[in-house]
Amino acid sequence: MEDRDWYKKLDMTIRVPGPVFGIVWPILYICIIISTLMMTVFRGPARLDWKTTKWIFINIFVNVIWMPIFQTSRLGIKIAFLDILVIDYTCFKAIKEFHKINPTAAYLLIPYMLWISFATFLNFDIMVRNW
Repeated sequence: MEDRDWYKKLDMTIRVPGPVFGIVWPILYICIIISTLMMTVFRGPARLDWKTTKWIFINIFVNVIWMPIFQTSRLGIKIAFLDILVIDYTCFKAIKEFHKINPTAAYLLIPYMLWISFATFLNFDIMVRNW
């Protein structure tokens, strides 16, 4: 309960209602999974290219650690902002690399890129307003 109260007290320009996350993230996860499968499993082990796929795996890792970092403290919000910049960069790189081989796989990541760009704005806004 303390964490929820702490978050509710943060000053922010836009407060996204909780249910929105419950709708958006499952859709994004489906797009990420399908895109990643198109670049890995569906291509077959002989055509698996770490140079191309590493960006999405790095992205997934830094995305998973974002929430625990963000929720730790006010300092965590600042560190989480650096993390989300890495999320943005690795998503962009994944789209760029995927597009060279399978444009459809790249296009499936665009909604995710748009959402995390919005999340980057929100993280920045919270960081600045609660410095």
